[in-house]
Amino acid sequence: MTYTAWFDEIRKDDIALAGGKGANLGELSNAGLPVPPGFVVTTTAYDAFVEANGIGDAIVGRALANRAEDPSGFEEVSEGISALFSGGKVPEAMADEIRVAYQELGEDGEAPVAVRSSATSGATPTGGSSSL
Repeated sequence: MTYTAWFDEIRKDDIALAGGKGANLGELSNAGLPVPPGFVVTTTAYDAFVEANGIGDAIVGRALANRAEDPSGFEEVSEGISALFSGGKVPEAMADEIRVAYQELGEDGEAPVAVRSSATSGATPTGGSSSL
């Protein structure tokens, strides 16, 4: 299972795997533009994390909570979903793959990085993506 994809491996058609920002970085990289080396943590990783931690139903339940009468309730929902992720454990195979990709960036595993979140087209509460 692949939890990471390098910019030069992805293109604009890979939004479902890499998110919009990741797919665009792949396009720019493949076009020969000066994009620093990097990779995305794929939606496969997101889905595996959610499944391994058994939080999918809780995420959807919180996301579907009707808060129309009290818009400040959205913050409560967001904090609850964030807590589900913070309390989760990254599966070891996923952590290993991400560590290896990070080490490949160079500088003895101390390379500076920018981390960006990127939703996929038509993302659902259990189908997101992050770019690293």
